[in-house]
Amino acid sequence: MKKISINPAARAFVVFGAVVAMVAGVSYAAYLNNQVTLADSRMSSATASLKIRTQETRRWSDEVSGFRIKNLVPGTGETRHIYFKNAGGVPLHLSVDIPRWQKHDIWYYGFDDLRSVIIRVKGDKCGQTVSTNMAQLLQRGTIALPCGTLAPKIEGDPSSPGHAGNYTIFFDIDSNAITGSKAGVGKFDLEFTGEQ
Repeated sequence: MKKISINPAARAFVVFGAVVAMVAGVSYAAYLNNQVTLADSRMSSATASLKIRTQETRRWSDEVSGFRIKNLVPGTGETRHIYFKNAGGVPLHLSVDIPRWQKHDIWYYGFDDLRSVIIRVKGDKCGQTVSTNMAQLLQRGTIALPCGTLAPKIEGDPSSPGHAGNYTIFFDIDSNAITGSKAGVGKFDLEFTGEQ
């Protein structure tokens, strides 16, 4: 077998040439780099905006007049319809309460305790009902309404029973709690909240 010998100068030249080629390749790649910029970026949150209306008001608003129920027969109650609109950009969980500052403004007669004032709210879309009374709303605070979240841009529709955003509210006075010949309650707000 014949031995091949490589001249040390040629070997140095080959190694030197390989190093120069690698450095040139790296320099060439670095030279071809390019940067781009996403300039002047801004963010803002979606809004939470809940609106309400009744059969009577017909306009979406932040506040509508409450119901005036006359000649209520205790134990049988009265129902009314309310409609919600999610005018914002996020799904909203709905809840109800009576503002605590109203505690001293509420008047009642013919019964001894605000636990006797029954309030039920039914979500027409899901058919579920949440039951409470006026004392619970004043003491415990907010109570979640049924049917989960109200999606953005969805609005209740009086002409479409079972539509998302349609709710039925039931008012009654416990007939077993009546102490006189008449009973009544007044000057209270039901405050509905939409929260992400």
